[in-house]
Amino acid sequence: MLWNASHTPSTPLTAVLTGGVFKATRHRVIRPPSDQADIIRYILIHFARVKLDLPLNPIWESPVVKAHGKNAFQDRLDQGGNAPTQDEWLRERIKRTGHELYDHKSRQANGKVEEEVLGRKVEYYV
Repeated sequence: MLWNASHTPSTPLTAVLTGGVFKATRHRVIRPPSDQADIIRYILIHFARVKLDLPLNPIWESPVVKAHGKNAFQDRLDQGGNAPTQDEWLRERIKRTGHELYDHKSRQANGKVEEEVLGRKVEYYV
């Protein structure tokens, strides 16, 4: 346990926009161990949304992304299409929120679920 620490999770979109340089954080909230049950925990949730019409292409202006990044939607580009927009991605993810679109076969023992969003694998825990 780290005292006086903060945790900043990153989303699958962070991975897309950085060409995979930054990985998405796998986030799961679980009950703390009994010896930490009396410790108060605070959470600050901030959802930042960029322009909804932003195409989900890597930020090629970054020298690190340019050198090491890959476009998650290169197959679409190769076929003459475009990368999806943030709006398309969010709408697809929101469709699943609160709905158990997975079956117990796809849910692993540790609660991890993998699903495809716009043709890309996304992992989360339930």
